[in-house]
Parts: sequence; C-alpha cells; structure tokens
Amino acid sequence: MKVLKLNTPFEISAVPRIALVSSDVLIFTARNEVTGLSTDYTLVWSIINGRLNFELPDTNPDFIAGNKYEIFIKKSDTIVYRGKMIIVKEDTDTQNYTPSKQTTPRFL
Repeated sequence: MKVLKLNTPFEISAVPRIALVSSDVLIFTARNEVTGLSTDYTLVWSIINGRLNFELPDTNPDFIAGNKYEIFIKKSDTIVYRGKMIIVKEDTDTQNYTPSKQTTPRFL
C-alpha cells in the first residue's frame, strides 16, 4: 500500500510488472473506494534502481486525509502496476496508524 501525506510532494515508487521503455506513455488511475470517483493522470516517470518513480499533482480535491484508493498504472491496455493508496495527514505516525487518528475532533 502506498501512503501519501498531505502537504508533502506525492512521490511514488513502484515495482512495474513489465519492462518499460522511456518512450512509453503511462496512465495513472486512482479510484476512490468509497465514492467510486476515478481520476486519471498521464505520468512523467523515470526508472531508478528498477523501480518506477513519478510524482502526482496535489491539486486533486478528492485527495483528502482518510481517503483510500485502488490504483492502476497502464501502458495502453496492459497493466504495469496495480495496488492500493491512502492519504493521511502530514504528521501521521504511519508505523502505528489507525483510521480513527484521521478524524477531526467533534468539538474544537
């Protein structure tokens, strides 16, 4: 599972299922598991130490703390990567994470 923190660059590293060539056009799709809303991005990517590296724009209004996504990276119709992603607050202890830590206090 990929864990992205708010207010930090959304940098992702993934192990691709197939060998890639630098001219390949990759499409990243994030489908919100609750709402079903899908978002697609054309990636600017690189391969470093056998891993696919790229950065997502942080302008998506659906990327808020606590949201979970099913993610796909495709080259045409071929799946290059498939996995899960969650967005958390920037000060979250990801080692001891529980979803209840992402809720806003009822009374401030």
